[in-house]
Amino acid sequence: MKILSHHISGQSGNEKPLRSGQGLATSQALNPGLAQSIVASPAVNAKRRAFHDGETIVDTHEPADEVFLIHRGQVRLYHDISHTEQARPEQGLADTPTGLRGERLVSILGPDDWFGFAAVAGKPQAELRAVTHGPAVVSSIDVNRLLAALADEPAALLAFTRDLAAKLEDACTEATSLMFDDCHRRLVRKLLTLSKTSAATAFSDGTIELRVTHHQIAQAIGVARESVSLCLGELRTRNVLTTGRNRVTFAPSDLAALL
Repeated sequence: MKILSHHISGQSGNEKPLRSGQGLATSQALNPGLAQSIVASPAVNAKRRAFHDGETIVDTHEPADEVFLIHRGQVRLYHDISHTEQARPEQGLADTPTGLRGERLVSILGPDDWFGFAAVAGKPQAELRAVTHGPAVVSSIDVNRLLAALADEPAALLAFTRDLAAKLEDACTEATSLMFDDCHRRLVRKLLTLSKTSAATAFSDGTIELRVTHHQIAQAIGVARESVSLCLGELRTRNVLTTGRNRVTFAPSDLAALL
């Protein structure tokens, strides 16, 4: 089954797969040419579908038997924290007590990003809820068909494995930040990460505008919304950023200087 090799053979042994569309915590995009080659192959029988704004593509606890690739639009991943975290208001952290419904924003994904890796890991159920943010076009692939196609193409399998390893490394870095950084550093790091996602618009003067709410930022860094609003207000008074309705604008170099 020679369906992928022409996208890999031009790479030298020292080159890494292209990475783009970085999520909140992780990079989830394979080499775009490889990704499109996978979904275009009859062997994997990818199913392409258009979604409206706010549609759930896959929900937590549904069978984890498919992997998804975004062609157009934006998809946000949420982790259900209803039964996994206690409220910790004294630390300004997650304010959803055990037993109540609550979600934490994990990733903001765009074109050429993959999700649904619980299926690749062999887990029986999905652990993240994937929701469209605006219209989107997404392909789904049966995980067994995907793995069979990759098994026949060692170079493609290596590229896929490297991408997953980078994803894991980014997740470990994110977890370390959540454990040891205070609210200000969490916020700055998250804004910098968000600036590389499809939620960001870049301008010619080097500034970035993020279309995200205080509540969504709070979900992403595990703090109360009020704590995010307070930290943003302090950064605003220092002329590091500006805020508007569901928008935050800043120069990444200015924020990076605070770390």
